[in-house]
Amino acid sequence: MSRCDVALVFPPLWYYTSVPADLTYTSAPLTDLGLAVRCIDLSAALPLGLFREHSFVTALQARATYEDRTVLEAANRELGKASATVATTFGIRYGLRRMRFRGTDEAHLPEALRVGLNGKRNPALPLLAGVAAALSKQAPLLIGIALVYPSQRVQAVTLARLLRHQGYQGFIALYGSLQDEIGPGDFAEDLLKEPIHWLFRDVDAAIVGEAENTLPALCTALAGDGDLGAVPNLIAPRHLGADYRVERVIYDLEQQPLPDFSRLDPMLYLTPDPVVDLRMGRGCPWGRCGFCAIQAHHPGYRPGDIQNVARAMMAARDSMGSTFFRIRDDLVTPGQLRQLAEAIETLPFAPRWSVRARFHSSLTRETLQKAASAGLEELWLGLESAVPRVRALMGKGVEQDEVERILIDGHELGIRTRALSMIGFPGETATEARQTLSFLEARLGLLTTASVSPFELMRQSPMARRPNDFGIRLLPDTLPRYARLRYRSRATWDNPITRDQFKSMLLAAATSLLPRLQSELLPDAHHGWIAASVARSGWPC
Repeated sequence: MSRCDVALVFPPLWYYTSVPADLTYTSAPLTDLGLAVRCIDLSAALPLGLFREHSFVTALQARATYEDRTVLEAANRELGKASATVATTFGIRYGLRRMRFRGTDEAHLPEALRVGLNGKRNPALPLLAGVAAALSKQAPLLIGIALVYPSQRVQAVTLARLLRHQGYQGFIALYGSLQDEIGPGDFAEDLLKEPIHWLFRDVDAAIVGEAENTLPALCTALAGDGDLGAVPNLIAPRHLGADYRVERVIYDLEQQPLPDFSRLDPMLYLTPDPVVDLRMGRGCPWGRCGFCAIQAHHPGYRPGDIQNVARAMMAARDSMGSTFFRIRDDLVTPGQLRQLAEAIETLPFAPRWSVRARFHSSLTRETLQKAASAGLEELWLGLESAVPRVRALMGKGVEQDEVERILIDGHELGIRTRALSMIGFPGETATEARQTLSFLEARLGLLTTASVSPFELMRQSPMARRPNDFGIRLLPDTLPRYARLRYRSRATWDNPITRDQFKSMLLAAATSLLPRLQSELLPDAHHGWIAASVARSGWPC
């Protein structure tokens, strides 16, 4: 059996079929220390394990499938049928983009463990048990379990319990901050009090914020060459006490090594070659949206080295054959977009890539043209609301004429555009929410996809931190602090959109928007993107 000093595990279920940055970037500093690191992407492994005997698995991994849309649509239908069978068998909501346990509050740790350890409810249990048994035999010094998406909570705590049941006596840490959803820091306040949180019955520590500093220092301390109390960003009450003051330290991106792709199996991914997530910087250069918790994951804004993105693309191509990339920075500025295009144009191959950006006057047609010429094919933009008054309440700082212009420019330049929106924001009226839906419907010709999400009050957002500033009143949580993994808060405010109005609007959105939007989810956004890219320009070379 090969040596393993550290294992990093990415649990099911994440809603993208791409290579996660919380494995490739987080493992690189550990590898640089000379540690033997094992990266395990269970989110990718789960559908492969569940559906290995189905023909659509081979189809989704074959290039020919993306050259004929009817073949891709047939594979998608078969995957849908197989997923529905899993959902019915286990009494859950299941698909490549979701796994939810019906009738379960997944934020309640005892309930999460109850369904997670139940073989009749959890389709991932055999996979988790196998990994727990294998890792227990290898006995690494440290096992890091990523937690970056709500659906991973059940599987993360279940894996930790299974590791202990298998007799693993090493150090288990929750970590994760390189996605835009959640991380252990979102419920850090619940983890630092008496009585000690029940999470720490199986888990030794939770890492708040970036793990690239923490994990190497933690390995050094565990090996006996350092002080556990000096490890930054660490909550470890059984080792350091429940009242220990956590030292928050941000990662110096100038020391960041290239992400390590060598420890992942490209055949795990349901695409011809893995779609790879890359990071350039940390944090958000705007950082003023009241609903957003990104600043809690990455305090301050650090732009990073644009050349490293191009180098990482080259490394991923050499290691995994990858040619499709998602730049997962929370927000890429127009200046960065131009520099990124220049860096990518120097590569000996022509990658296809996507970014997230902001509607802004400096996102000019010329900038988009330059990026598109360098392979930018998808642009994700935070619209949130089509109503300027509501965007002002949010702190978006977006002008309506720029929204219209950028949508037109992107469409005319052949860039697939996705508009991200929400309804139910405090202070928004039902009429204004309908205006957003009408805006999206009227511009379906300019958009490739759009999302319409209900407003969620993130616990670490400015709104939850300063509720009076936003006219909201926080409500108490019904779960005890020491037994919950809650990343959002409950609140009330004056004149909210009623439940019936909300249901009516979501039904209207499903009727008017969903058929078009679902046509691009084959079975998720990556597959639709690859098919459209190949139809337009052939395969990257």
